[in-house]
Amino acid sequence: RRRHTRFKCDWSSDVCSSDLGAATVTVNFSAYDSLFIYIFTASSASAASVFTLRFNGDSGTNYNDVYWSLSDTTPSVGQNSGGTSTGLGTLANSAGQDITFVMKVDGAKASGIKPYSGLGHSGGTAEVSRNVAGYYAGTSAITSISVISGTGNLDNGTIYIYGA
Repeated sequence: RRRHTRFKCDWSSDVCSSDLGAATVTVNFSAYDSLFIYIFTASSASAASVFTLRFNGDSGTNYNDVYWSLSDTTPSVGQNSGGTSTGLGTLANSAGQDITFVMKVDGAKASGIKPYSGLGHSGGTAEVSRNVAGYYAGTSAITSISVISGTGNLDNGTIYIYGA
């Protein structure tokens, strides 16, 4: 007997998308209960860059998560307690590498804690896979998301945001 997975959310409603092309790209939208964020083949013009994500442009200490990464064959684990953003991944070697990342945020329309989880992968000669899980403690509904390149502009890729 086959089992079918059913979602209670309608993920077919495309909230918005934006082409990446600056050091910080911000996408604004209406508040939704759940968000699904997909960053497709973002790359940096610089040789190395750390990619981060912020909700509502909030650079306060409202991000709390744990992450685990695998760089080539070296695993690492860390904690971001009271951070100013959440890390999406790192491009460590050369310009033109890309990173793909997906994240789901629950309770995005609520005034309290908003749990999130995500995973990503960056290519190139030092491939890195990254998983992150945590929560955002901002007090207002999430109505914008910023993708930030630590070094140089995001010179390629698209961010898609779906809401339900």
